[in-house]
Amino acid sequence: QIENSAPEIRRVIEREFAHKNFDYIRKLGIIRESIFGIDIQPVATEIARLRCFLTLVVEERVADEEPNRGIEPLPNLDFKFVTANSLMELASSQQNGQKELFEDQEGIDQLKKVRDMYFTASGLERERLKTKFYQIQTKMFQKMITHHYHADLTSKLSAWDPFGHEASDWFDPDWMFGIKVGFDIVIGNPPYVRVQTINPTERETYSKLYSSAGGNYDLYILFIERGWNLLSPTGTLSFIQSNKFIRSNYGRKLRKLLAESQAVNSIVDFGALQ
Repeated sequence: QIENSAPEIRRVIEREFAHKNFDYIRKLGIIRESIFGIDIQPVATEIARLRCFLTLVVEERVADEEPNRGIEPLPNLDFKFVTANSLMELASSQQNGQKELFEDQEGIDQLKKVRDMYFTASGLERERLKTKFYQIQTKMFQKMITHHYHADLTSKLSAWDPFGHEASDWFDPDWMFGIKVGFDIVIGNPPYVRVQTINPTERETYSKLYSSAGGNYDLYILFIERGWNLLSPTGTLSFIQSNKFIRSNYGRKLRKLLAESQAVNSIVDFGALQ
């Protein structure tokens, strides 16, 4: 943990190690390095952040003689728990190995640099980087207006607010979490929503993005495919979900996808719970 930490975080780890507060160090490391969350509801994201804060507070070592009684601020979680539609991917700035003509690649690269620095920043440095992130976004947006062009990736990144509470209409593990090779574990309880209840435009978009979308399917079908695609090569997916895809007609495409990918390790069917 010390090797990958900013100076302020390193100071906290070394101090708590000296006091043998190993549970605090362990939890801090897991939250900073291993846990990421996404939900389309802002309240769910905020509860997750609060839960992380509480689980650290109970391990804090109170020292009345120190500022703030020695209680450390919450670790940087803006890029740890995000509010977004996880079914929608972010369009790539690359098409067949070529950069799209109108994408503001300079602005995109600057945002990446600030984002990567923000992951380990704290205190005043974190606020400075947040301001810089917004400034770069403003310049990207103004450039599009000035030159009268539209570029999908530039447009979405210039409007994305990772520090706010509004849900993003796309999700990208690299941009939002800095995860480039997939997750080791994806867990969740996907929503049970019939496709007939969502608007036709959204339904058509999902049908183009997901090979498992067929018939009057339930949205949890798409979450299984999306979760599978977000895994690292040796990753594991574990969902709590309806068992209807095993036998229903709308689950046929998903069953084919899972069989061809040899993806299934086990299915635990609890049947009809009373």
